[in-house]
Amino acid sequence: MRLGRFSQTPAQPFGRRGAGDREHPLGEPRPAGSIRRERPAEPAGRAAPPVDAEAAPGWHVHPRREPPAPGANAAVDPLPEHDPDAAPPRAPSADGSGLPAERGSDDGEDRFAGLAAPSPLAAELAASQVNRAPRRPDTHEADAADAQRLSATGADEPIADNEDVDVPIDEIDDIAVTIGRVVGIHGPVLWGTLYDDEDNTAASAARMGALVSLRGPESRVFGVVNALRRERDGSGPQGERTVFEIQTLGEIPTTGPEAAIGAFQRGVSRYPPLGAAVTTVTLRDLAKVYARPRTSNVHIGRLRHNQRVPAFIVTDSLLGKHFAVLGTTGAGKSCAVTVILRSILAEHPKGHVVLIDPHNEYGSAFADMAELLNPSNLQLPYWLLNFEEISHILVGVDQGEQRFTQLAILKDAIVQAKRAMSPEDEYLTVDTPIPYRLSDLIAAVQEGMGKFNKADGAGPYLSLISRIESLRSDRRYAFMFESLTVRDNMRQIMAQLLRIPAGGKPITIIDISGVPSEVVDVVVSVLFRLVFELAAWSDRGDAPPVLLVCEEAHRYVPQDEVAAFAPTKRVISRIAKEGRKYGVTLCLVSQRPSELAIGSLAQCNTVFALRLTNEHDQAFVARALPENARWLVESLPSLNTQEAVVVGDGVTVPVHIRFNDLDPEHRPSSADPSFAVAWRRDPDETFLERAIERWRRQTR
Repeated sequence: MRLGRFSQTPAQPFGRRGAGDREHPLGEPRPAGSIRRERPAEPAGRAAPPVDAEAAPGWHVHPRREPPAPGANAAVDPLPEHDPDAAPPRAPSADGSGLPAERGSDDGEDRFAGLAAPSPLAAELAASQVNRAPRRPDTHEADAADAQRLSATGADEPIADNEDVDVPIDEIDDIAVTIGRVVGIHGPVLWGTLYDDEDNTAASAARMGALVSLRGPESRVFGVVNALRRERDGSGPQGERTVFEIQTLGEIPTTGPEAAIGAFQRGVSRYPPLGAAVTTVTLRDLAKVYARPRTSNVHIGRLRHNQRVPAFIVTDSLLGKHFAVLGTTGAGKSCAVTVILRSILAEHPKGHVVLIDPHNEYGSAFADMAELLNPSNLQLPYWLLNFEEISHILVGVDQGEQRFTQLAILKDAIVQAKRAMSPEDEYLTVDTPIPYRLSDLIAAVQEGMGKFNKADGAGPYLSLISRIESLRSDRRYAFMFESLTVRDNMRQIMAQLLRIPAGGKPITIIDISGVPSEVVDVVVSVLFRLVFELAAWSDRGDAPPVLLVCEEAHRYVPQDEVAAFAPTKRVISRIAKEGRKYGVTLCLVSQRPSELAIGSLAQCNTVFALRLTNEHDQAFVARALPENARWLVESLPSLNTQEAVVVGDGVTVPVHIRFNDLDPEHRPSSADPSFAVAWRRDPDETFLERAIERWRRQTR
């Protein structure tokens, strides 16, 4: 150990050589890409406490390289000031770890836990760091003894350990290193130039997706490296310089009352000036920027560019303001939805989720916590439909004079049938959800037909009666029209649909894959409308908040007015605009976001964007995202399966994540078939008998 004195000077820019630099011991060459760090000394007259070389912030870092040629790096800006939000010196702990004995972490004690305490994220980062890089032999006791001896002699300054320490480049995230300076600013985007160094350690630190820090007038500004390029400049070893683009995310105040808290905030109040130093971030910085939110939250994955950092979503901000999951086929949308919902429901087992499953794929993913409904056990009687919905089934959508005649006949007949069963209800209308008998409906139509003296006027009546009789005998519509007795069971239907009480199954999955295609839009419309109207007619605070998950959302709320079923699009659009007021929120899932109604998607305040390869889809998503998050769209085509870019109120900052892995028993039935395996053997022929039997019986 070499004894000497040094002052707390700012960190040298990456690429310079410090005044105290010396050759590697025994003249051995230093490993390429390694960096050297020094420790700040305590003020004069006070003994230096033990300092953990691996954990203490504010250490000075110098890349190991030969002395620069005359005139090199002449344009480098003044050195950055000392970081005011760096942790103060800590008293030694009982175990010699360098941390106070009373400080700890929610996830276990370790030598990095004090950097961002009480946040659990700092401890998790530190734990992974301990596993990755073994700790050096502890010399705290010897250092403390030397410091006490020197203090007793009345010397000016304490003895400090200034021993050279070689650090591999893969540990560069643990130390703040100056790697460049700001040369351009345009709104939330900044441009910087890297300091040139022979072993490319600065370029390794400024990798794509890396988080960097900049000194602002009143805060430390954080951003993400979004682009890198080389350009001709006339300086540097080859007449070129490296320019990188930084998308700002937020800041940590260094002045004012908020500086004492030191918490990360979204947005930037004042941007760094030209020439400001750009530095890498420490574990302590990561713990602050990606800290676990103080409000209710769940863990859904980890950062794509740093697997040690967990990713969280804010529960109330996600569910209270709608969200969307977008991605091309095979990108992992179903698994992403499963991870999100299972993570939320694991923490909130009394939730209320209604999921529309058009492909029968979510039953296996939520079998242990879901009420599974399909046409065989779904109760959705015809009298719950409003006039627009029932007329779509009984009359159809064909334009013509006969259709308008049938609509008028049907409207009068429905009112008469309802009055026949509820004669004392003076508030009854054609849309009132009260029971009525199909026999009374047919009788009312026949009564109207008898008023005509001419036979040629009976056509619309006969056609309407024939359609009602046909639906009543069609097994495919049994969940809607087959009922020997008509009773008012609306309360039981709504309780089953909304899981009131939850009974250990907080999610209702409605498999509509067996619903006839000509009425599937009507079924979705009825389900969503019932949930919304129940919340709208309830006293504020009485009805529980409900999440409606709409798979293949582009089918039900499309941008094209012609392709849409008006009632379905109308109710989903209304929920997107007004549902938050009544505690009804949407999750729109789509593989073709460009076909979604822009008005509904724009209401989704959080977007999980998985891989999107279509240019129209990318442009559409970019228009729906906030201005400061559109830069992330450029990465959508290159995302791997299980990865997503998440922006909006549901996350503290826009982030590129990798979702948590799902257990095999919790994965949706959406895996791609393996042609290479299946086409090497003949299938079991008995599957034909089973499939044909289900086909004929219209049951699964």
